[in-house]
Amino acid sequence: LNRIIDAGNHWSYENDDKNAVRNGYLYDWETAKKLAPSGWHLPSKDEWESVLKNLGDNSKDIFEHLKVGGSSGFENIFSGWRLARGTFNSLGASAHYWSSTEDGDKEAWHFKVSVYSGLSEMEKIDRHSGLSVRYFRD
Repeated sequence: LNRIIDAGNHWSYENDDKNAVRNGYLYDWETAKKLAPSGWHLPSKDEWESVLKNLGDNSKDIFEHLKVGGSSGFENIFSGWRLARGTFNSLGASAHYWSSTEDGDKEAWHFKVSVYSGLSEMEKIDRHSGLSVRYFRD
């Protein structure tokens, strides 16, 4: 599902709405959990890890499958992210997708695809950060 959703706590990269047209919005974790259309859901950490496992056991190979033009059909967009304190980072160089899995009181897991490292992996991040969403079919 690739659409621009305009609701809840969200930001366009560098607060420039032109960036939202190409890259979509970045959402905080609470908003990302609430916006899935009927029949879709924010994937859990386990579901993201299943995607990774299905693509191989080497993070660099998985990155090759997921990058723009890769063989997975994922159609990744390197839309960067927004730090919880409000600064933006990595447009064109990384993609960060929320999972529904929280970790403690302040963090949640997300799926990261990075041009910098050439890796695809799961990481924890502050729930007030702005990340992309990719919903999975129920």
